[in-house]
Amino acid sequence: KPIPPPTIIRDDGDEGRWTVHFKEDDRFGKPKAFLIFQLLTDELYSSPTKAVLGMLYQQSAGDKMNEETYDARLAGLTYDSQVLPRGVRLTFGGYNDKLGSFAAYVSSKLARNLDD
Repeated sequence: KPIPPPTIIRDDGDEGRWTVHFKEDDRFGKPKAFLIFQLLTDELYSSPTKAVLGMLYQQSAGDKMNEETYDARLAGLTYDSQVLPRGVRLTFGGYNDKLGSFAAYVSSKLARNLDD
C-alpha cells in the first residue's frame, strides 16, 4: 500500500521564506519528528575559495559536533548539516518532545563555530 505524501500546511511560493510539510506517523506509533531548514544563499559557491571553505567548515564542524552530540545520539536524536551550492541545509530528527531544544542547541553551536 503506497504511503501518502506529507500535507503542505504552509507554502509561501518560490520566492517565499517557508514551506512547511506535516505528516503524522500513523504506521509505527512513535512520537518522532524531523525538522529541515534550508538557508538559501548564493555566497557559498560564489568563488572556488568560498566553496572550498564551505566544505572545510562542514567537515570540521561535523567532527566537533559528533563529540558534542554523542549523548543525544544515544537518546535517539540526530542531526545533519550540508553545505550545498544553494546554501546550507540543517536536518534534525528524533523524539519530538526534545527535538526543538536539540535543534536550538546544535544551531547555536554551529553558529558559534563560525566565529572561532
